[in-house]
Amino acid sequence: MKAIVAKLKAKAGKEEELKNEVLKLTREVNDKEDDCLMYEPFVSEDDPTTIFIVEKYKNEEAIEYHRKTSHYISAKEKFEELLDGPPEVNVLDELFGDSKKGLFEM
Repeated sequence: MKAIVAKLKAKAGKEEELKNEVLKLTREVNDKEDDCLMYEPFVSEDDPTTIFIVEKYKNEEAIEYHRKTSHYISAKEKFEELLDGPPEVNVLDELFGDSKKGLFEM
């Protein structure tokens, strides 16, 4: 399993527009990508101009599929005019690999 945490910082005055675009993308991903197990946006308590998107995918192929979808490409283009710099994207590997047991079940 793979996860991604993306950090998006809005340009001054573009906060609401960025929030709306992120919510639109979130609906599209959740409706159309079966191998995306979680796609949730969060707003930073410390900085309301910063949005984090927490994503969880079945595998690497699901991430590649996500990045080729029309809704992702469209949002990425729109983000260029809304973001104060490039997004910070961290791709994460599951700590326990293919194990079905979580941390508290070991």
